[in-house]
Amino acid sequence: MPPRSRPAKGEIEGVPLDDQPIILDTSIFKLETPPMQPTQFMDAVQAVVSKETRYDIGAYHFLKDALDFTVKRVMDSNQGEHRHVSAGELIHGFRDLAIQEFGPMASTLMSEWGIQTSNDIGVMVFQLIEEGAFGKQDSDTKEDFSNVFDLLETLDAPFLPKNAPRPTEKTSQLKLP
Repeated sequence: MPPRSRPAKGEIEGVPLDDQPIILDTSIFKLETPPMQPTQFMDAVQAVVSKETRYDIGAYHFLKDALDFTVKRVMDSNQGEHRHVSAGELIHGFRDLAIQEFGPMASTLMSEWGIQTSNDIGVMVFQLIEEGAFGKQDSDTKEDFSNVFDLLETLDAPFLPKNAPRPTEKTSQLKLP
């Protein structure tokens, strides 16, 4: 087979191009498909935020991402076996994913979304359980999420200077001259 020569300028595969624009009939590419159906999770979130405005819709979506992140972490440490995720595991996964995804802005974003404490995570989890988006065991309670750790402080901690004093109520009330 002889080697192919390159087309001359103004040609495509030896066919001359004129100065007329090429018009592509895109109607053949239109597919008649029904609109995408909302997921059960999206429906549950909409139901919750229509009744409760304490938390931003983004907080619920991030909570779902944090649950997925935590389930994967648990499965990786459990030879791929799926098991129930405890409240403590979910809160730690939530914190770790927030730091990973948002870095030093994690606590600011959580505050903007209305999440101040680990208890807030529990409230959102149980709202989604009530809407059928999340499951639970009989032993799971909202109290499992209470005061696990200071959420906003743990989100900020990795980004504070090593020798910086931690903010306390007393130091934050000091008046500078």
